[in-house]
Amino acid sequence: MNLLVKRLVTLTAAVALPATLLTGPIASPAQAAEAPTDTYNQKVKGLKRLQASGASPNQFSLSVAPQVGWNAGLEGLRPPAASMYRLWDMKVAWKDVNPAQGVFTWSELDRRVALVESWGGKPLLVLGLTPQWAAKDPAAGDPRWGAGTASPPKDITYWNDYVKSVAARYGARIAGYELWNEANLKTFWQGSTQELYELAATASSIIKATNPAAVVLAPSTTTRLRTSARKFTSGFASQIPKGQKGPFDAWTIHSYPTGSAGVNFGHGTKSPRAAADKRVDDILNWQNALVDAVGSDSPALDIDIYDTEVNYGLKGPGIEPGQNWSAGEATQLMNMTYQDSQKLGINATFWYQYTATPYDLLGVQWNPSDPGLNNMWNTMRSGGMPATAEPSFLASGSGYAVPSFKNCFIYDGSDCSWPQARRYRPLRHATAYHRFHRRVLRGCEYEECESDRMSTLTTRISGRRICGKP
Repeated sequence: MNLLVKRLVTLTAAVALPATLLTGPIASPAQAAEAPTDTYNQKVKGLKRLQASGASPNQFSLSVAPQVGWNAGLEGLRPPAASMYRLWDMKVAWKDVNPAQGVFTWSELDRRVALVESWGGKPLLVLGLTPQWAAKDPAAGDPRWGAGTASPPKDITYWNDYVKSVAARYGARIAGYELWNEANLKTFWQGSTQELYELAATASSIIKATNPAAVVLAPSTTTRLRTSARKFTSGFASQIPKGQKGPFDAWTIHSYPTGSAGVNFGHGTKSPRAAADKRVDDILNWQNALVDAVGSDSPALDIDIYDTEVNYGLKGPGIEPGQNWSAGEATQLMNMTYQDSQKLGINATFWYQYTATPYDLLGVQWNPSDPGLNNMWNTMRSGGMPATAEPSFLASGSGYAVPSFKNCFIYDGSDCSWPQARRYRPLRHATAYHRFHRRVLRGCEYEECESDRMSTLTTRISGRRICGKP
């Protein structure tokens, strides 16, 4: 039995709460009729199914900074050995290789693919970043990546021509494709989930026709923005026809936790286990949203999960500060991350990233002058996962049963049944919101601290705070 659900408790007559109870205004009676029909046991079944698959040959994969092995004086620098190396932020996106309609420039991508091959690995290429000439909205996009880059194409044939050209040129030399980067962020995508699903589905067909063995990943979702991750996942995954697995080989996430995850500012302490637990909770939130979107019996839960970016201490969201981790703490974080990935059914995890010099963005550094992660990486790749503290949802006495009710983390003895919740009228202002949850949720703690309103709520429910840990 999957470790996540090993410690399940029986909750009487419990069925799923509507998402609106936990993510925004409380559901109206009209909305109540649309509440999901999955029972507690069905939700558990869906989560077990999603988390059932084991590690893939690509389990230990990497993102590598663009300077490594490339810049003058760094040509001889090689990153640690890995199964796959992700090509991103290297001037190899759609806007770079296809700067004008019908015009392709391959020199940069040719060299990047050859470089990865020289390291003994396989390239994972991220597709996307619309060139401005092809954009439906030429202004959509972050200045760092360029105007138009977050827009859908004004004609899907532009996208199809790009994907066909890449797949035809590189064939089996490119082992995998990620079909858009962090699509739940407006920085990278400002179209609809329906538009992106159409792009991703057609790209998958094109790639598989040329290279059937290619691993085709769904557009990636950033999990630390929980509301955004749920909303995007719900809209995107619900496009999959009932009874089908969808046109992808794997779901894709980026699992950086919040910048200060693991830090107790009041006590001046840091805990790698607490930081890793935050990542776990973010992933569980996303997995619940996926099960809700496709249903607990969907074949879409049988495909792999790839986490193609993870590190710790990156500042944000918003004003959340970042945090630097020592070499010893970083070693613990890497070990916990890969073991947690296995427990959560994540088949491949890409550490972000190996750099030529220290990189201020990252809380965990890994570079030639700070090589503390080398030994841990090599030990894990050789099959020697060192023992480490279990994540909280498995630890003795944690109280977790299974996080199943629309992202509400269910604890031993809680009663979050929808029939009970339905008896109360909607209450919308903050004080009434507290009162409603005190009466209905009875010990059901959930973390939804992204909205301003929820982040200010401190009333305790059965000894636990609505937002955050006790």
